[in-house]
Amino acid sequence: MTGFTDRSLLQPTTRAERMKPVTLRLRIIERRVKSVLVAELNSAVTYWLPLAEIRIEEAALEASVTMPTWLAVEKGLNVSGAAPGQRSLF
Repeated sequence: MTGFTDRSLLQPTTRAERMKPVTLRLRIIERRVKSVLVAELNSAVTYWLPLAEIRIEEAALEASVTMPTWLAVEKGLNVSGAAPGQRSLF
C-alpha cells in the first residue's frame, strides 16, 4: 500500500515529462567543483545538485535554478507550487 508521500506517485510517467525542465527559486548555500548546495526559500532543508544537470541564473539573495523534473522530484524539491512540505493530490 502506498501513501500520499510515496515518491513513486510523484514521479512523472513518460520520458518527456521526466526530462521537462522546471525552474525553481532557491538559495545557494555553498558551491563545489561539481555540485551546489541549495535550499528552498522558506525552508532550512538543503539539497546537493550536480552542476552538470542544472542551469543557474543568480540574483542578489536567490537564484533561478533550472533542472529536469526527474531531478527535482528525486531530490524532494517542491515542484507543485504547494507550500513547503505539502504535495498536490492531483
